[in-house]
Amino acid sequence: MRKMTMAIIILGLVMNSGSVNAANAQKQTLKLPVAVKNVAERTEVDERYDYQIQLLQNQSLENFKKQVVVSNDTIQKNQSVEDNLAKAGYKSQFANLYKKASEKYGVPWQVIAAVHVVETHQSGNTTVASYAGAMGPMQFMPGTFRAYGQDGDGDGTTNIHNVNDAVFAAANYLKANGAANGNVTNALFRYNHSMEYVNHVQGIAHKLGY
Repeated sequence: MRKMTMAIIILGLVMNSGSVNAANAQKQTLKLPVAVKNVAERTEVDERYDYQIQLLQNQSLENFKKQVVVSNDTIQKNQSVEDNLAKAGYKSQFANLYKKASEKYGVPWQVIAAVHVVETHQSGNTTVASYAGAMGPMQFMPGTFRAYGQDGDGDGTTNIHNVNDAVFAAANYLKANGAANGNVTNALFRYNHSMEYVNHVQGIAHKLGY
């Protein structure tokens, strides 16, 4: 009887041990895919993150390249205006002013500069007046300037004697009379009713590369 009891106990322990081992094995089997899945998810997230970082870096590089190209173009344009003025024997100090007026009103900068040359030899701020009453760096009649005057230097006023305002006003007047649409001859004739004047201005404009 005692031997049978011991045999039953031993059998129970063996079976219980097997159950525990099976349970542990099952737990390990269940954990493995979960662990693999987590690693896979982390790997996928890391890859997406790296891709986004690379994308942003590439976009930043492209934007930087574009800014460099735009800056170089601006520098080259400014140098071109200055160089053309200097090579033709005229003042280059107003190169940026001519270019800004040209960009705003669509009139070739060479034409604007040529008018300035003919009118007052490219004077800056001046109170010079002609015998007919024309005034300032671009020799406007006061009534005409009141109609076409512009604030070229952003100080909130229009001044016939101010070179920035006068050059912008001249570009505005030339545009209003067709210069921005290619009819430069008509615009210049309206500026000064003389074909000799028109030919003189256009000759200088051509020297400047127009």
